[in-house]
Amino acid sequence: MKTIEQYFDAGVQKAGNDTELAKALEISQAATSRYRSGQRVPDATTAAKLAIYLGIKEFEVIAAAELARAKTAKARKLWDTLGSAGPRQA
Repeated sequence: MKTIEQYFDAGVQKAGNDTELAKALEISQAATSRYRSGQRVPDATTAAKLAIYLGIKEFEVIAAAELARAKTAKARKLWDTLGSAGPRQA
């Protein structure tokens, strides 16, 4: 699974620069830079917007954000597993 920083880097590659990605996601350019550097972790809404912008499954990017936010090894393992496998079907 890619990291949330890698997804933001892909977004910048597609957009051309941080400013254009920020406009597309309706966030500040400073927030984009913080997400790319790992200083901050985006919320689920921003992660979903990034996924839609990149044309990939929203859950994949949300899981990467939650993995970055996880405080315990158990939580990190859960989000890593979920992000790699995708959501389960009911």
